[in-house]
Amino acid sequence: MRIFNQKQFIKKLIACSPRQLEGETRAGKLICAALKKNNIPFTLEYFTVPVPKILKAKLAADGKNIDCKACSFVGGKIRGKEKIISSMFHYDSDETESPNININPYSEEISCVTHYFSPALAIAPKNIAQIIRAKKVLGEVKIKKTFHQSFNILVGNTKNPKTIFFNHYDSVNMGAYDNASGVSATMDAIVSHPNIIKNNLFIFAGAEEISYDKPIYWAYGYRAFEKKHLNILKKAKKIIVVDCVGAGLSSLSNDSAFIYQAFPIKNIRTLGKKIFGLHSSFEKLLPVYHSDLDDGAMLTEHFLKQASRIIINQSL
Repeated sequence: MRIFNQKQFIKKLIACSPRQLEGETRAGKLICAALKKNNIPFTLEYFTVPVPKILKAKLAADGKNIDCKACSFVGGKIRGKEKIISSMFHYDSDETESPNININPYSEEISCVTHYFSPALAIAPKNIAQIIRAKKVLGEVKIKKTFHQSFNILVGNTKNPKTIFFNHYDSVNMGAYDNASGVSATMDAIVSHPNIIKNNLFIFAGAEEISYDKPIYWAYGYRAFEKKHLNILKKAKKIIVVDCVGAGLSSLSNDSAFIYQAFPIKNIRTLGKKIFGLHSSFEKLLPVYHSDLDDGAMLTEHFLKQASRIIINQSL
């Protein structure tokens, strides 16, 4: 049995972070190199996805700069402090959004939980008081809509797979738990038990986090696979999305709320009953969600291995 060092591989993946644009490409190539090294055959399926390239993110309160990060698809000015919001609230409508300054109330750092179709800046909660006290607040975002060539990496049976496993290798900011962990657990399962690729299909997807699809801007890479291979999805007995594992015991869930967030494909209503998520604690995700705090410190080899064992068991 081949040994795969999950923690080491996660460190290599997060060294590519943020895994958008060039960072995403480096991460995808890293996965391909690991598959080649272990003599695991794979195919690449390229697709073009529009993503925002951040050119400028600036926020000042009474002339003093405040640390911030852009989290929007369009550029523009943010004048005043009237629209300070929680980024944990997702906008799932076509209504025009107002420019905003947002925080993740569960995190101590800048956490770009949600991206907006209006100028938006994420800040750390500790800086809210400074903004509220200020007489003049001015933010500016500059964004370039960029057409990026992403790719999905397919390993295994593409004709009649019993189970199809999905994970994504891109990230917003650091992205160890979300979702280098899922990539690593899947790699461990494939490398240690290469026979499982005979009857199953494993997809390492790009462009899961951000695209200009509206209102559901995430999961573009999954929908790219769906568009080309809907027949395979229909044939499979089970579809498992591996996301956020290794920070506690992982388990399979068919919860509709999770499926909507993790795997919002076009045919979710038709295929929903056979879609499952493999994940561990979401309570542990919230403080690090889409932030530089998601550096892998809370992941353990024990729980990563436990996730990979579930993948193996579901493949047999």
